[in-house]
Amino acid sequence: MKIRIHPLFLLLLVLAGLTGAGRLFLLNFISVVLHEMAHAVVAWAFSYHTYRIELYPFGGVALMDSALMGDGLAEAVTALAGPVHSLLFAVLSYYGGNWLGGHTVGFELARINLWLGLFNLLPFYPLDGGRILRALLIPVLGLRVASRWTSVATRWTAGIGLFPAVFLLCSGRLPWSVPLVLAFLFWAARDGGDYLYLRWRQGEKRRKSLLEGRRVPVTVQAVDEGTPLERMGDALDGRAFKVFLTTDGAGRVNGWIDETRIWEAFMTSDYRHGLTLAKIKSRLAKEEFLLPSSKKEKIQGEEVTLFPIGK
Repeated sequence: MKIRIHPLFLLLLVLAGLTGAGRLFLLNFISVVLHEMAHAVVAWAFSYHTYRIELYPFGGVALMDSALMGDGLAEAVTALAGPVHSLLFAVLSYYGGNWLGGHTVGFELARINLWLGLFNLLPFYPLDGGRILRALLIPVLGLRVASRWTSVATRWTAGIGLFPAVFLLCSGRLPWSVPLVLAFLFWAARDGGDYLYLRWRQGEKRRKSLLEGRRVPVTVQAVDEGTPLERMGDALDGRAFKVFLTTDGAGRVNGWIDETRIWEAFMTSDYRHGLTLAKIKSRLAKEEFLLPSSKKEKIQGEEVTLFPIGK
């Protein structure tokens, strides 16, 4: 896992040092990193990978497997881990400051983490509270609708609130951070409903890594070619790159297709009207489903699991 720091973050760090606010900025940096690390540790406990942590001038984000978005329980617990860590750290810092004889560092850490934890519990995407809300809505509305509603609600709320916030800022009755946060939420929530695209992009990254000879977790699954496309979503759990061995009516393997083609079909087809794996294969008859023959050995040596899901 890597940590990537935005150049503007470094610029603000220099400015903070020149203006005497270096310590406060550094404490914010430490708090955000620990907050995002809490997300990463809990995601790892659910067998999801965190690619990197990105730090921006006003916060950070842990980039994880997009498949986590489809696992309601894992996403909710992972999202909750950050605020819970920040709030617990705030309590420990406060009492630690008292134990050290009223040391200001402990009180500053307590204030920063209290704000960080409470702010992230707001039910707006992509804040942790918004991710928790989406995870709770998935069993009721389904993944695509829950993602879209969460994203749209955030954009409408932020967009409507931005105008009075700017007015109050200009009149000196509101700090500049409020309209800035609203503008960030309006911008960041734009990708909340693009779950299919994010899953396809994740699959493409894994496919590219496999072609380049890098080790990638691969699961091979046998499936009847007559399986409707809408039933394939449950088989794409995202913990490994999926390769499907398609079988005919007699159970003989007659081809294969990888998960990126499945996501492409979800994005480009009306899968509600009888689209099956056999029909997808016929549309891709002249294309390589996974790897050229010279690259097939890249799959060998990986731990694979074979299990049918039936018709």
